Amino acid sequence: MWNQAFRKSDPEAGLRPLYPMMLESPELRWSFIRKIYAIVAIQLVATIAVGAVVVSVRPVANFFVSTGAGLALYIVLIITPFIVLCPLYYYHQKHPVNYLLLGIFTISLAFVVGLTCAFTSGKVILESVILTAVVVIGLTLYTFWAARRGQDFNFLGPFLFGALLVLIVFGLIQVFFPLGKISVMIYGCLASIIFCGYIVYDTDNLIKRYSYDEYIWAAVSLYLDIINLFLALLTEGTEKHRKWEGRQSCPSKIALDLVSGAGRGLTLLFFCLSVPSSPLLGITRQCYYGKSSKRNKVRSVE
Repeated sequence: MWNQAFRKSDPEAGLRPLYPMMLESPELRWSFIRKIYAIVAIQLVATIAVGAVVVSVRPVANFFVSTGAGLALYIVLIITPFIVLCPLYYYHQKHPVNYLLLGIFTISLAFVVGLTCAFTSGKVILESVILTAVVVIGLTLYTFWAARRGQDFNFLGPFLFGALLVLIVFGLIQVFFPLGKISVMIYGCLASIIFCGYIVYDTDNLIKRYSYDEYIWAAVSLYLDIINLFLALLTEGTEKHRKWEGRQSCPSKIALDLVSGAGRGLTLLFFCLSVPSSPLLGITRQCYYGKSSKRNKVRSVE
């Protein structure tokens, strides 16, 4: 009796179910969804604020580009999210440590995004921001609409994972064997399509599959989807801007190098996040679930 799905005629349901045969309370799931989007909104606001500071204060951007210490710090900022990912997974249910680690994760990525925008044309940034906002809102609304009509996007997981692997290999090939402007534009278009698919996939998981304790992990996934989509559009826009200008200006070349480097780094970070058996998270998973199973055994003995 308690496992019956919430129906439209059920007076105890309160809200309409988000998808057919929904077994959980729509109120609880909607509260979880609102919490996730509130966290993602705070992350995006922090990213915009830090990025605006890096873009407006020119000595900050010049320090990263023109000095060895700045370059080393830039590399540290790119590596920091990878380092934070393991303790973030381990403490994702422990308040307030999870929020502290999430803040470090977000601020480090915000500096990377801000630095990529510092040497990019304002028109390209504005175009990328508008396109990202329209695409994210449109795909989110579509996913909620499709889920309510019974469509399931879980089948996209293996295809998106394979496409992401191809994108990473293609990016590494570009690092060691540059293939020219067309390959950069192809990389940007391919990355845009892939992360559009991931927005739909992760939103569908948010509606149906994420447990209420995985709010940090769900927020990180959606945040990386949005940031990677923005950087992919920025890569394509920067290359188009250079093509239209008809010259290889130094700031434009620096912008493309920074955008491409940040895009590849965040794509690799998203790859580590999406792999179920990722070496980066394998040890952490084993420690976390091993410790929780020991606690359950102690409780059962008591």
